[in-house]
Amino acid sequence: MAELLREHAKRHSFEPSRCLKMCGALSRATSQTHFLYDGSFHDQIDGVSMGSPLALVLANLFMGQHEKMWLDTFSTEILFYRWYVDDTFCLFHTESDALLFFGFINSRHPNI
Repeated sequence: MAELLREHAKRHSFEPSRCLKMCGALSRATSQTHFLYDGSFHDQIDGVSMGSPLALVLANLFMGQHEKMWLDTFSTEILFYRWYVDDTFCLFHTESDALLFFGFINSRHPNI
C-alpha cells in the first residue's frame, strides 16, 4: 500500500515529508497489529487483519489501482465482470475461459 501512496503523492505533488508520515502511519496501522488465534497471540506481518476497520478501505484502494490494468492484459473476452469487497462474479463463453481467467487473476499478486 505504501507504493500506492507514493504514486498518489507524485501525481498530486504532495511534500515528500507528508508522504513519509502517511507511509509510516499506514505501516504502524497494518504491520504492528496482533490477533488471537487458537488461544495464542500472533503478530500480523503482512496485509491487514480481518475485521480491521482499514481492511475494506485498503482492499478497495488496492483493487481499484490494479483491476483495470489486469483486466486489460487478459487475452480472452470477459462477457461480464463485477466485484464487491472480496467476491467476483464473471461470465465467459466457455468453462475453459473461466479456468484460464481464474489462473491468470490469481497469479497477479501473491496475496490474492
